Amino acid sequence: MEGRWDPEVLAGPLAAMRRAGAGEPRGGRVPFAAVVEVDADAADIDRLVSWYGRKP
Repeated sequence: MEGRWDPEVLAGPLAAMRRAGAGEPRGGRVPFAAVVEVDADAADIDRLVSWYGRKP
C-alpha cells in the first residue's frame, strides 16, 4: 500500500505530527487513542496513522 501514497502529500501531516511533540499522555478532549508503536523504518503512512492511535 505504501506505493499508493505520494510522499509530498504526506510531508505536511508528518511535519505537523513532529511539531506536536510527544504523543503521550493523551486524555481530556484529545480525540485519538494512544500512539501505536511501529518500526523505525515503517512507511510514512503507517507512522502517520499510528500517531493518531490507529493500527496500520
